[in-house]
Amino acid sequence: MSHLSNLRKLGDLPICVAIDKSGSTWGATLKEEIAAVKKICSLLSSENKNPIRLLPWSDEALDPINLPEQLTAMENLDPGGGTKPSVLYSGPALEALKACGLWFLLTDGEVQDGLVQEFALRTSDLGLHSLACIVVVFGSTSSGPPITCNISVGVAVYAVAPDFLFLFQDIQTGILSVMQAKGCFKELLPKSNSSYAQPIIGKYTAWAELPRIRYEDLSNIQIGPPQKIGADELALQDGLVVTMKDIFSEGADPGVIGEIVKNEDNLKSIVLAEMTRGTGRHLGAWLLSQQQPTPQLTQDRPDIDGKAQQAVTRLLDGLRDGDEDQKIEEYQTDLRNAHERNWHEFQGVLYRHIEAKASTDKTNQVLQCMSKKSETLISEIEKQAKLPASERSSSWHASQLSTSDDCGENSHRSRPDVGELLNSSRFEERKPDVLYLPGFKRRLRSPDSEFSGRCMLCSNTDSILAIMLKTAPNITTSNFPRQGSYSHLTFPLAMGHFAETDVISFFICCDACALYLVRNCRSPLPENITGALGLVSVTENKTTWLETLNIALKGRFDTSDLPALFIAALDRMISRNKVRIAAPEDKLLCHNAFQWAKYELCEIARLPETLSSHFSQGQGRGPGERKLSLRTFVVNHASLLDPGDEGNKDVPLLRYSILGFMVIISLMQDHHVTPERLQTYMFQRLIYHITEAYLGKLKSGKVQIDVDKLLYPSGLESTNTLPRLKHQDVLTTVSIEQLLNCNLLDTRTLESFRSMEVFEDVEKQTGPAIAVYLHRLSGFAAARAFEATNVSPVDYFNSVKANPLMQKVILTPLAISKGLSADLIS
Repeated sequence: MSHLSNLRKLGDLPICVAIDKSGSTWGATLKEEIAAVKKICSLLSSENKNPIRLLPWSDEALDPINLPEQLTAMENLDPGGGTKPSVLYSGPALEALKACGLWFLLTDGEVQDGLVQEFALRTSDLGLHSLACIVVVFGSTSSGPPITCNISVGVAVYAVAPDFLFLFQDIQTGILSVMQAKGCFKELLPKSNSSYAQPIIGKYTAWAELPRIRYEDLSNIQIGPPQKIGADELALQDGLVVTMKDIFSEGADPGVIGEIVKNEDNLKSIVLAEMTRGTGRHLGAWLLSQQQPTPQLTQDRPDIDGKAQQAVTRLLDGLRDGDEDQKIEEYQTDLRNAHERNWHEFQGVLYRHIEAKASTDKTNQVLQCMSKKSETLISEIEKQAKLPASERSSSWHASQLSTSDDCGENSHRSRPDVGELLNSSRFEERKPDVLYLPGFKRRLRSPDSEFSGRCMLCSNTDSILAIMLKTAPNITTSNFPRQGSYSHLTFPLAMGHFAETDVISFFICCDACALYLVRNCRSPLPENITGALGLVSVTENKTTWLETLNIALKGRFDTSDLPALFIAALDRMISRNKVRIAAPEDKLLCHNAFQWAKYELCEIARLPETLSSHFSQGQGRGPGERKLSLRTFVVNHASLLDPGDEGNKDVPLLRYSILGFMVIISLMQDHHVTPERLQTYMFQRLIYHITEAYLGKLKSGKVQIDVDKLLYPSGLESTNTLPRLKHQDVLTTVSIEQLLNCNLLDTRTLESFRSMEVFEDVEKQTGPAIAVYLHRLSGFAAARAFEATNVSPVDYFNSVKANPLMQKVILTPLAISKGLSADLIS
């Protein structure tokens, strides 16, 4: 870096701004670029008499424009042409760059690799690679996360400039994000301890996590003069200069090849020329290599004149500031109208995509056909060459003149114009099956596979809704799976109560509003929005759901565990929703949306047939164990999970973590399992927990003394033999509070039980059944002390349910009265 005495503020330097006016910048991009230039002009200090030199470029460089004097000339720039940044390195544009102390490069980043290489080499050849540079890429954050940005132009300059700032400006919101910074521009980065924290752009980085600046923040940056270094040298940080050789391979221009391939006549001429000259031996493979991938529907969504973004901003600010209801309703009306116009515009985009896909498919079909024909022709020519001259015939037939025939459909079949299609009756017949929220598809013939209702933001009353995802609280749980570890979970249904999985918002909105909330990283609630899940068929959109959840949860968990984990998180939100303070209609909407998502996820959530991989290991089962959908477990609970069934020796339902068990009970409730059956399962889980606690503490001896004091208020004649007492001297009902006092139940576990409404009757009515079970457990420990300290809770529970006298306690606990309890105890 330059010595401190040579540093000058950015606003005092002669500045050049290279503005990309290629065809791809037509519309909003060029408009935003011009607005950015005006902000750059405002950075000049009053003492700086040098005009800003604006350098318009595309596939040619225009004469420099002096600003602010020639402001009209800038505003009248007409987009067009290709994108070739190296055109800046000749004529008046080059002279302006050589005379400046800093230059801005504004672009949409869409440059072919060969041109990027040319640009990088020319930068070094002309000695401009030590000149401070700020690259601003204009694009849309809705196109994908930061890692997917096209930064080809920026990378070329970033590699050679020691003082460099890489910015990304979202066209819709104007948000200016810092992608990378070097040299003097590091001052714009946040500090971590005593050093600047460079943005980490990884697989799980969200736009909300990148530093943001304003153009005015650049005014006080101090920049040194460019160093004089050779074309084969590279200036690094801290003044280090190294020599490097960059060798770029030269090949055919992919743009030219693309144009040839798209034109069947041109392609056919090349193929036939090669074949007639006898030089087409490798032509078949070359033709196949020119096939293009199927076009993907753009992730961008239109916003005509930015009206939707403006309405969202006003609405969010108005809700935050407590604007009058009338104002809020006006903003909501504006937003609904903007959504309607944008949706119609997007339908045109969609059908143009369908056309592009059809065109690519047709071209690829032609390439495959011609490759096949060329191979056949070569084979025929070689075969003919081996025959005696008198037996040879011509290998050329009229079929070689065609590019389709037996290779597929007629490639010249006409397709309707997009505009005609949008205005025809076929438009209604071909209702789009995609959401405005990118990545989600509808199942149009199955209306039950989507959830619609009132949007909390724009108040549209019949929209497909979305669950918003937010950043988790800044709390770290000890030994929790690390980001990117993709850890496999033993009990995924028990993971809903952790801070790291608290990523669901209570704000529910339509899919169109969801797009803007994600783009702006905010909702009316005090939270940062990171993603959205369109409430359409989870089975149809499994990949998008899993990818979205994986990003929201920072890649902590194995992908196969995400559906079950998210069910647990939704179940937790349903419980929290019941007690939070909010409008009743909002609470009802959240409840129904979360319930719908839970129900849908049951289809794709899969668990080992033993319910947990932890239980599988004990049975010698490996990773290949068969898995069943969670819905299968819930619907077939009587045959797969019922702990009271004598054939169910593994009792996985009772062994599952308490938190996860409650989620399973909740799912059974959702699938209309009877309250009586759920109460029985709750009781069985309670006494199993008592068994675990009792046997676990038995070696200390204290637990048995505490229980005996509880069960026999008048005392025991001996600790080794059971006394013969009258019924009134034996406790025939045990309350939950008594279990707490004996340390057979803790308050946190009790809270989990009480979170389920069906437990209320269990707590009130199963005291006698608990007493019978506890008497038997205590008696077993006293009579068979050694065995009791070594028996497992599973084995003991199975032995009890096999006892005819105890089956009624296990299977119908609410039917045990105090009198029956006394009889069973005696």
